[in-house]
Amino acid sequence: MNKLGFLVVWLGLGSTMVAAQSTDFKKMEDAQAFVEKLQIKMGQSASMKANFVQTKHLSALSEDIEIKGEVFYRQPSNLRWEYTEPIRYVMVMTKGVVYINDEGNVQKFKTSSNKVFKQINDMMVGSLNGALLANEDFDKEFFKNKQYYKTVLIPKNKDMRQYVSRMEILFDVKSLDVQEVRLIEETGDYTAIQLEGLSYNESIPDEKFMVR
Repeated sequence: MNKLGFLVVWLGLGSTMVAAQSTDFKKMEDAQAFVEKLQIKMGQSASMKANFVQTKHLSALSEDIEIKGEVFYRQPSNLRWEYTEPIRYVMVMTKGVVYINDEGNVQKFKTSSNKVFKQINDMMVGSLNGALLANEDFDKEFFKNKQYYKTVLIPKNKDMRQYVSRMEILFDVKSLDVQEVRLIEETGDYTAIQLEGLSYNESIPDEKFMVR
């Protein structure tokens, strides 16, 4: 797998999310207050784990592709995406290194080896810990309806936009929990990741961030 190959997996593996398609969002009047509230919440969260449903929508296909799994995050930048149904695939990011276990075939590489690759890593981690909202590599817009805050992030790097033209993150208005992350390509195809059963500050063993 080449150094950007894992992105193909992350974007290509795949509940169409009705909430994300809602058209009743209005531009947020006080985006800075929202960002500050979110940063306080995330600053109090040493860890997070959740189940997820990842859906890949391709205009060329009549049906969306759906895959289920678990995600684990622990401060400052330890992340594990584990796909469990209908395939088994593990991706771990820790200490600047990405580890991939594809049915027993383990590979690793450094995130610092490529600027675009590092941005992808920052995007994945930052979508869960809120750091992405302060990342200067993206232009940002903020919206709100009765149920959700929506943040739209557009990569400034043109090479990055070849993979993700924009990213949308939905946060619950009451809890500020991440509800969905949507990665949209220039073609209009997208990958939607819906998080379920989020829990914070539970002990996550070091073994979760190891791949053998």
